[in-house]
Amino acid sequence: MTKLMDYDPNKELNVILISKAYPFSHNHRNICARIFIVFISELYYWIELLQKLPFSDAVYMMPMNHRYFLPLYFLNIFFRKPILSDLYISIYTTSLDRGVNEHSVIERTLNSPAYLKMLDRLIIEKSRLVTHPTKSELVHISEMVGAKLGNNYAILPLAVERRKYANPIQSDIFRICWWGTWIPLHGIENILESVKITAQKNSRIHLDLLGTDSPEAENYKGIIETLSIQEFVTIYTDKNFTNGLLEEHLVSHCDLALGNFGSSEKSKNVFTNKIIDAMAMGIPVFTMNNPVLNEFFDIDNDVFVSSNDPADMAQELIQIMNNPSERERRACNGHNRYIQDFTPEKYYDDFISLIHGIMK
Repeated sequence: MTKLMDYDPNKELNVILISKAYPFSHNHRNICARIFIVFISELYYWIELLQKLPFSDAVYMMPMNHRYFLPLYFLNIFFRKPILSDLYISIYTTSLDRGVNEHSVIERTLNSPAYLKMLDRLIIEKSRLVTHPTKSELVHISEMVGAKLGNNYAILPLAVERRKYANPIQSDIFRICWWGTWIPLHGIENILESVKITAQKNSRIHLDLLGTDSPEAENYKGIIETLSIQEFVTIYTDKNFTNGLLEEHLVSHCDLALGNFGSSEKSKNVFTNKIIDAMAMGIPVFTMNNPVLNEFFDIDNDVFVSSNDPADMAQELIQIMNNPSERERRACNGHNRYIQDFTPEKYYDDFISLIHGIMK
């Protein structure tokens, strides 16, 4: 927790910034050691909060810090400081999407659906202002957790840093790229099925899966072998934006970027960061159609969409492959959308306005 910024030249505003990693460490297999780490971390958090909250003007809870809202809420009953919470994701719907595999009683309790649902609901109902990247998903989350969503919310669109503009090397092969973690939301099985169908009609296709180095990657290698599409798919686990290798790969070896095509309820109510990453680089995007896209994009002009049925996806892929001028047009439109709505500068300006707003 720290003073966030002096955003007003005429007044120093002390904002507590809550951004703490949750203390469970799976490197500690000894349950006593893990409980001790949790206890010390929580104790330090309470002490720090007690020291700073009385002297703050506002509190900003950053994304992915749901677990720290409960003590903040109870302490704030006495101090009544305005709280701005960035919900970003619902930990309840995320747990339903990914499942929970915790071993200790404490972990099972703190990751139980009932507890996670309560945290989401508290953040939505008890924050002076709650922000989220899209209205459609925020409404969906509120309905899922039984929260009453009033007027205490604002939409703060995703922001990704500016990246190199794509300049693909000429190739006879149509190169499709997907990148991210191997979570169910992305619908990688559907993507692989669609590649198999597409390759049977046009063998000039190749898919690069650029994911994290984890056991799940091996699972997808098995699926690729089962589908007999090894010739058309390559898995990379060493390229990411942090080491710069992912960006370099996309700049020169990507003709089309994929969004998410998952089958879960969560996947039907989000759009993923990789869509904005691709637009920042001027790469055309193909993703699953859902209501959230309509908040920001013209789906007939900015992106390519279909259902997440592999046959529908394959049909759309073939049309995209055969229409380079349309790919270029939508890539240009998508990049303009990025400049308009999703840059760090736009995010910063919007955020400062929200800080001003909750202090009125």
